[in-house]
Amino acid sequence: MIITSDLQYLKDQIRIESNFNLSDQAFALLIEKSAEINIKKGKAIVGSGSRDSSLYIIKKGVCRVAYVFEDKEVTFGFGEVGTCFISPSAFCLNKGAYFQMLTCTETICLRISKSDLEDLMTNCNEIARWLFYTLLFQFYNCEAKLQVRNVDTSSHYNDMLEKRDIERYKALKLHHPDILNIVPDKVVASYLGISHTHFSYLKNKVFKGK
Repeated sequence: MIITSDLQYLKDQIRIESNFNLSDQAFALLIEKSAEINIKKGKAIVGSGSRDSSLYIIKKGVCRVAYVFEDKEVTFGFGEVGTCFISPSAFCLNKGAYFQMLTCTETICLRISKSDLEDLMTNCNEIARWLFYTLLFQFYNCEAKLQVRNVDTSSHYNDMLEKRDIERYKALKLHHPDILNIVPDKVVASYLGISHTHFSYLKNKVFKGK
């Protein structure tokens, strides 16, 4: 298989997302087993309660991972080119997905079915290692986010919390500017774990602090 510039970019982004460098041969196997699908903006790739056990790799576009808590949708994370998503509930236990994968833009994904993915892992040790690194790296990111969010919110820590929120907003602006340009403020606020009003305040404060 000839790796075009678009596929090379995807391969590079997959490496960043997993901290694992797939060989050209293993990457070609993934591509050969995948089906390319196009999804409109604002649609669910994997919806709440879905038993879709496929692996999805974002080839183009921006997506978000969300869940529903007390009748309120909460955004847990974002995905860009190279991000992989699979529902643990559906894949491991054939249960309905808790986390949803939703499109923020028109999106192109590569879809690999559970059976094809299991064949790939059985026959290619490198792909099995890559998937392990990918999921473990995502687990690390979840752990890091929870460490930041789950702190004492008493008045004694208000100044510290505001500084933390500003730094997280600045980091998002620096490393993922497309997300801030594409995604509504209320969704970004949900991701940061703050109110829409407080997010607007932070944006204004950062803008004036330039």
